[in-house]
Amino acid sequence: MNHFFHTLISLILCSAIGNTGLFGQETDRFAEGNRYYEQKDYANAISSYEAILGESLESPDVYYNLGNAHYQLGHIAPAILNYERALKMAPAHEDARFNLELANLRVVDRITPNPEFFILASWREFRDGRSSGQWAAWTVGALWLALVLGALFLFGNKTLFKRIGFFGGIAMLLLGIVLGIIAMNRHYLETHSQYAVILSPNVYVKNAPDVNGTDLFILHEGTKVKLSDSLEGWLEVMLEDGKEGWVKAEELEEI
Repeated sequence: MNHFFHTLISLILCSAIGNTGLFGQETDRFAEGNRYYEQKDYANAISSYEAILGESLESPDVYYNLGNAHYQLGHIAPAILNYERALKMAPAHEDARFNLELANLRVVDRITPNPEFFILASWREFRDGRSSGQWAAWTVGALWLALVLGALFLFGNKTLFKRIGFFGGIAMLLLGIVLGIIAMNRHYLETHSQYAVILSPNVYVKNAPDVNGTDLFILHEGTKVKLSDSLEGWLEVMLEDGKEGWVKAEELEEI
């Protein structure tokens, strides 16, 4: 249980740091990048935001602003990549989601997703509606409430209080466990690359990780793909319509 609480507290702290993500000189660089952006000097704005990320300080707002600067210069693939990274850290970032939809309108490839079982789709939407830190905060709150109700059961001097403490404590404990599982699942998704964005203008998808392999189909910059395997500089990708194939790792970048 101590390890469980330690993990949850770490998620909360990481979320708080991630949402701010800027300290000291990096805060100045962020403000500097914003000034360049307001002056329509998008190239220098990009340099400022990338300097922050180069210090391993990630923030949804840095990724969002970096995506905006790339979009203004017509760099659609990098814009999509950074909007996706912003949403990976902060699923509720509505501005990033709206701008991502705009950027996706300029992607050449039009992929029709295979239908998804509605329960699974609803589960994904529910889980991805909050960051791991937010889910962890809810988990800790539920578990603390379970402790309070447990104390009410142990020390309450009336039968009604004991019943409320007993059944309420069990309910909050079970809820806390479920929320904790969701928090850890969401944390896994935030810290592991499952998707990538095609950066090259045109990419021929092969049937095998070999330059001499057969061309299956072509993808264009900005297309989001799911990663399923890797082998010696090649990545196996899957599209939402079920198509699969291999591309050279240098042709895309992981979200």
